[in-house]
Amino acid sequence: MGLNNVKYVYKPVLYGIGWLGDVKKIALTIDKLKDLRWRPRMSSIQAVGEATKSIVEEIKNQASV
Repeated sequence: MGLNNVKYVYKPVLYGIGWLGDVKKIALTIDKLKDLRWRPRMSSIQAVGEATKSIVEEIKNQASV
């Protein structure tokens, strides 16, 4: 994202890292969708990368307005 001098601070809250009320673990499955013959076009890593690019681009566009 082109950020410099960013400091990440993780503070344990109750049982792990996060904030009060945060869901610590989650497991999702697309098995029912696959049963309907649906197939993802991207992996999770690819989808996060594309979302990140889109958000950065949107921020750049808003900054230039």
